[in-house]
Amino acid sequence: MWGAEGKTVLLYVGRVSWEKNLRCLARAYLEVWKRRKDVHLVVTGDGPARTELEGMFLDVKASVTFTGYLEGTVPRYPKVFPRHISPYIHLGLVSSQFNPKT
Repeated sequence: MWGAEGKTVLLYVGRVSWEKNLRCLARAYLEVWKRRKDVHLVVTGDGPARTELEGMFLDVKASVTFTGYLEGTVPRYPKVFPRHISPYIHLGLVSSQFNPKT
């Protein structure tokens, strides 16, 4: 799916806007991708920062897919992609979910 076969998929689900700390997500993912070409970032959602965020990955040709808004399909994604990333900082905490058993 999305050209990510055989890769570790990292999933972001949410509004694509800068207040969600997506610059941090982009920088962190690019650092991981430089060291491990077997990762693939899927950004599910849409918003005012999408075009600029997509541009952050163009020059390096990183393995990233932007799905846009997907109505009614997101609740099953955590079962398919157990590595969910949420870089949004709320009250000084970074929210993330990672299931090391998969």
